[in-house]
Amino acid sequence: MKYLSLLLLVLISCKGSSNTSGDNFIRAFAFFGNTSNETLSLSISGSLSQDSTSLSNTVIATSASSLSTSTSVQNRNTGSNSIRCIDHDLATDSVRCLLLIDTGNISGATDGCFRVYYSSSRNSKLQSIASFSSISAGTVIQYLVQGSIPSDTTAFSLYSCNGGETFLASEAFIDYTDSNAVLTDSSGNYTVSLESGKTHTLSIRRPSGDVGDVSVDLTAVTTESGMNEIKEDPSKLAITTPTTVSNTITINGPVTGSTSTTSTTSTSGTTVDSNSTTTATIDSTTLTTEVNKDTSLTLTNPITTTTTTPSTPTTYSIGGTASNLPGTIVLQNNGGDTLSISSSGSFTFPIAITSGGAYAVTVLTQPTTPSAACTISNGSGVATSNVTGISISCICGTETYPWGTFTDMCDGTVKLEVVANTWGLVSYSATTLYYMRCTHGQTYRSVENDCQGAGSGGDNWNANNAKVKYCSVADNSCNGGAHPGSLDGNGTSEAYTTCNNLNSSPLGGFAGHTNWRVPTIDELRLLVKCNNPVNITENDKNCANSTLGLGGITAPTISNLFTETPSGYYWSSVSGSNSDAWYVLFSQGLVDNNGGKADSNYLRCVSGP
Repeated sequence: MKYLSLLLLVLISCKGSSNTSGDNFIRAFAFFGNTSNETLSLSISGSLSQDSTSLSNTVIATSASSLSTSTSVQNRNTGSNSIRCIDHDLATDSVRCLLLIDTGNISGATDGCFRVYYSSSRNSKLQSIASFSSISAGTVIQYLVQGSIPSDTTAFSLYSCNGGETFLASEAFIDYTDSNAVLTDSSGNYTVSLESGKTHTLSIRRPSGDVGDVSVDLTAVTTESGMNEIKEDPSKLAITTPTTVSNTITINGPVTGSTSTTSTTSTSGTTVDSNSTTTATIDSTTLTTEVNKDTSLTLTNPITTTTTTPSTPTTYSIGGTASNLPGTIVLQNNGGDTLSISSSGSFTFPIAITSGGAYAVTVLTQPTTPSAACTISNGSGVATSNVTGISISCICGTETYPWGTFTDMCDGTVKLEVVANTWGLVSYSATTLYYMRCTHGQTYRSVENDCQGAGSGGDNWNANNAKVKYCSVADNSCNGGAHPGSLDGNGTSEAYTTCNNLNSSPLGGFAGHTNWRVPTIDELRLLVKCNNPVNITENDKNCANSTLGLGGITAPTISNLFTETPSGYYWSSVSGSNSDAWYVLFSQGLVDNNGGKADSNYLRCVSGP
């Protein structure tokens, strides 16, 4: 029987003042087991460097579970390490690891007290490890943990302990059964034997962070002659290396026999044969500690604190544009960074996001004065440049009746989506109309989303002072020269001119619409809302008509979205006779054709379809 000597080398690093890229502490455990497996492997030697500096004393993990590489969940996307532990003694089920708790990388960390716990899937505070007081946020806490750990421990958890405990971050660690690793020497050199017929992933790992993976594909190489071909022509070796790493390799050739110290492999998509599993036992005489020549950092137990000044990461602003905003809305990014906006326009959150970090913008508080429903578009993603495309759009209210749905667009208009059917004895097709929210003469206020920008309540906010005539004379000169007819721009019609002017003033048309006009009587009657709004009124009848069953009158008889509406007569564009025109009296919901064309009445313009 042949015996396998399985060497697991595990590296621990402290952050400290250093002029080299080397780590300050190396801790090596030798585990011994035995197996009867015979293998054919390819021996490869290499030399690793990064930025022209040798990656000395660096772990190359040849199994996916060789080392725990998870970091604080709050920094997983940015790649920075907040808590890291890598040294687990299987034989005694104890942990010897250096916790690097970088409080500068942990969201929510503040000056004061920090506490670390062992955690399990059922209990995040399974057992207290240590407490640290009077720590300034930004400090790197370096703590050497030694001793037995609870059997069901799965992670470390970090809490703030300033007047109560608040969870900050956690890091899971892994049992290292069936794991192997090799260690580069002081010049970055290594040798590893890789079993034939498999794809191997060699993970380059340093305690301060993982460098990347080297992939070697030997799936098509299953014979000794095939390996010798690769030795003669190294270009035939299918190998990829991280772009940031230089990996100079030498092909030593095939190795046959039992698996050697460096030849245990990791398969891609394949479970390792259980026959190759070794039973790990620890020989305490093999425990060694080597300190690099750089001894500027002295490690003591239980704690050494070192304040570091990390390089400033690239950050990007998060923002966008709000439209139709009627009042104050409160947004939040990633569940914490809040921003209040009180007017339409561009906005930017106060806290920038690190390059590559995720952002997720949500509405924390909707506008209430007046009430509104605001939605977010393009609100989440990954920040790779300044974000300006987030869109906030609001609707200030919605009312739905059998004949259609009214929506306040927060821009001085109310949209009506008409349901195709017969309403008030009139047949309607499905269409969309936009009505002026304010009566002519009133001034819309966007921030308050009301019509009180001119006059006072005594003159219905200036509407009483701006009534208009259907026609300057009580004849058909404004409606095509004969009855029946509608306003067509001929003659002298204040009503026609008023609505038509909205197409050019302001520039581009009011609220972006350029087909404003006086509503037809059938369009105007759609605004009538009786107390029992199951239908709209018929010609010559009002909301109190007993045969209609509309529930009676509450003036003004119009949707609640049309605030500040006077309870008076409103012109339609349709002639009622040679001297009269159709109108709606919103004090009753009355649809009638007895309005003298030369009389002055209220006006509400419409756009569409």
